[in-house]
Amino acid sequence: MKRILTALLSIVFAAILAPRVLPADLPRPITVAHRGANRLADENTLKAFALAADYGVDYIECDPRLTADGVFIINHDKSFKRSAGLDADVPDLTLEQVRAIRTKSGEPIPTLEQVFDLAKEKNVGVFVDTKEHSIPAMEKLLALARDKGMLDRIVVQMWTHEQLKWLSKNYPGVTASLSYPAPLPSLPTIKKQGADWVGMLAEHADEKALEQAAKLGLKVVTMPLNSKEEMREKLAAGLTVLQTDDVVLLKEFLDQEYGAPASR
Repeated sequence: MKRILTALLSIVFAAILAPRVLPADLPRPITVAHRGANRLADENTLKAFALAADYGVDYIECDPRLTADGVFIINHDKSFKRSAGLDADVPDLTLEQVRAIRTKSGEPIPTLEQVFDLAKEKNVGVFVDTKEHSIPAMEKLLALARDKGMLDRIVVQMWTHEQLKWLSKNYPGVTASLSYPAPLPSLPTIKKQGADWVGMLAEHADEKALEQAAKLGLKVVTMPLNSKEEMREKLAAGLTVLQTDDVVLLKEFLDQEYGAPASR
């Protein structure tokens, strides 16, 4: 009897501890590499972006900021202190000065134009997390995307209602993403204003929010998910976009759940 009870308990515990298997008919998610493959190379560098593309992501995420002479370069923070150990701010430096900076591992700071060129070469999209929220900055950014033939290969992540209204009016074909629940606390209003995606914290992306977004035709992207458990949980709840810092883990997870994809 004890042996039977022990065996039954083993089966129960194994079922509890086993990872949840995703439904067989669940679509493969869109994937985003947060600041590139930032666990394999310095974040927001061409090396990190190229590695992310090589791991098969759909989009590389980057953070463009304007230099003193009006050129978009890629650096998440306003300052270069964290990325390059330099106590200087992006808007105080010219492009020529930025070109002399190296990240902590010796990589150059790329321009947004270089990122677009790499994306075209690697056949990958670009998730542009806007750090400059003014309309003149939006005009400059979208003009660059247009000139580089990238309008159909970018997602523009915005943080103000004014940005969304401008983009929807002037570039209605460009994929627009707005943060949630601020500046607009209503998903139907966000959709009505022209958004295609919404960006939110992982804790806000519960089944109720994901179901409402799906009914409205909104794709949801969260801050990076960096464990298979998180990824599996959110996909099972209805998440359609996986953003991560760990492209190696992401590939392992997707290959495990969906099988290796066809090369693009």
